[in-house]
Amino acid sequence: MSSAQSESARDEHGGPEGAEGPEGPDVNGSDAGPADAVQESRQAPRQPPRRDSRGGRKRSWVTVGFALGLGASLAWLAVQTVLRVSSMLTLILLAVFIAISLEPLVVRFTRRGLRRGWAVAIVLTGFVVVLAGFLALVIPPVAKEIGALVTVLAVLVGGALLGIIGALVAIPAAVAAGLILDEYVFPEKERK
Repeated sequence: MSSAQSESARDEHGGPEGAEGPEGPDVNGSDAGPADAVQESRQAPRQPPRRDSRGGRKRSWVTVGFALGLGASLAWLAVQTVLRVSSMLTLILLAVFIAISLEPLVVRFTRRGLRRGWAVAIVLTGFVVVLAGFLALVIPPVAKEIGALVTVLAVLVGGALLGIIGALVAIPAAVAAGLILDEYVFPEKERK
């Protein structure tokens, strides 16, 4: 048999000893596929991930649930942290405000030749004296008016919760609370 005849026999039978061509089973009986199958699989574009109707990637309900739970937990933790440190943050902001407000006085004393430490001590002492005087003037009148404030608040709350009947019931309760405050919480030193 010549080489041309052997090639035609191979083309007819798909290769030596009954092995079939590119689309038939090979020696082991498995489908060999096209000759360039490996190269085609390397060059074939990957399938994009599944997308839902809104255009985003389709996610598992476990992933979505975990993300929502984690987000809710972190939000709750942030709120709790802010609530716990809110009084401290208030004090810090108040201290910053006072320090910035008193700085010009300290600078004025240092320009006159006083050392900064002494200037701060003088300004701080003056601030404490002014604050104590203000509180001494404000607290006694406010303490006397607390009874009236309690009465008004009791009437407003009673009226809001129970209507006109609640407001009428709240008046004697508020007067009694005012008397208790006058006698036991803010007693006068001497009565004449």
